[in-house]
Amino acid sequence: MPSLSSDAPAKSRESAGKLPGSKPRILDRRRQSELLGFLLCVVGLLFLLSLTSYLALDPSFNTSSNQGPAIHNWVGPAGSFTADLLFQLFGWVAYLIPLALFVVGARMLMVHPFEAPPTKAVGLSLLAASLTVILELAPFTPPIGGLIRGGGLVGYLLVAGLVNIVSPVGAWIVSFAVLLTSLFLVTRFSFSAALDFLRARFAFFKPMMARFNAWLAARRTAARERRE
Repeated sequence: MPSLSSDAPAKSRESAGKLPGSKPRILDRRRQSELLGFLLCVVGLLFLLSLTSYLALDPSFNTSSNQGPAIHNWVGPAGSFTADLLFQLFGWVAYLIPLALFVVGARMLMVHPFEAPPTKAVGLSLLAASLTVILELAPFTPPIGGLIRGGGLVGYLLVAGLVNIVSPVGAWIVSFAVLLTSLFLVTRFSFSAALDFLRARFAFFKPMMARFNAWLAARRTAARERRE
């Protein structure tokens, strides 16, 4: 019976590939990544809607509405409380949270994992911190809902510490240095590439400086001749 004998090796290989007591996996690694990426995008969308429709009169941890049971936030009471908490902590930088969720979710949907995830996480934290400081230091940052500081509580505390240590000018320098460092860690930003870009874009300064130096040299020569 040749048919039975030919099926035997295939069945034996199948049984040998399975560990004793193992159960078949419902989702492989790729499908798990796609599902988690989709859920992260959904959560990011909910965060974005809650932040975009934030209204200071809606109930939150610090306010209670006198307008009746109606809540204006598009995500309901959960969105109202969440948006208020995020804005209180991070100010306008709260919008970085749904953006990060969208980026991470999209890459997981496409099954494109990040290189060095811990480094990216540190870079993202530094990016958020530096932006809160810059928004807090900037003199014309609009308040959120007319009430909440543009840099949030985190920006206020970081600026207070930096100003006491390195002065306001030093706080600006430190915040921009941390911002560039975070971009270097999170994106493909390169300091050498940035210098090459600036050198190419402002190359017209070279002939201008050359003409200016020549003009200064001519004036010095003329002044020296007049004195002689």
